[in-house]
Amino acid sequence: MYSTSVTGSNSARAASPLTGSIEFGMPFGVGLSIPISNGVSAGAELTYPRFFGESFSKDEEFGGGDLTTLDAIVRARL
Repeated sequence: MYSTSVTGSNSARAASPLTGSIEFGMPFGVGLSIPISNGVSAGAELTYPRFFGESFSKDEEFGGGDLTTLDAIVRARL
């Protein structure tokens, strides 16, 4: 489950065609991790959550809103 919301001032939220929503989604992604030293690694992750039945906008012509994220990761094992 994914929960999204529109942030900003009251007037900005009222003027936005977007709405907050709770949606079911399936995440798809790939990642890369490179060891730097014993117990420390760096990498990147690309994630695409496919939403089902999204309703991010009341305007049907506004289109879909699937999000894609690219994250830089530094991990340390204790």
